[in-house]
Amino acid sequence: MRNNQDVIEFTKDAREFIDKIEGKKIVLVDGDMLTELMLAYNIGVSTSSTYELKEVSNDFFDEDDG
Repeated sequence: MRNNQDVIEFTKDAREFIDKIEGKKIVLVDGDMLTELMLAYNIGVSTSSTYELKEVSNDFFDEDDG
């Protein structure tokens, strides 16, 4: 996800339009943010493949002290 320092630029008309709306909170979302939200909340997307990640168990290779 984006960090708080990312600046999203919208047109002056878009910013003025949401300033005119009273009683509602409007959040402008660009394409990148929309994509991130869709993926994060599984909206309008589906899983096509999954992968299993394995790691070597160090315990398996530990030698006995005896």
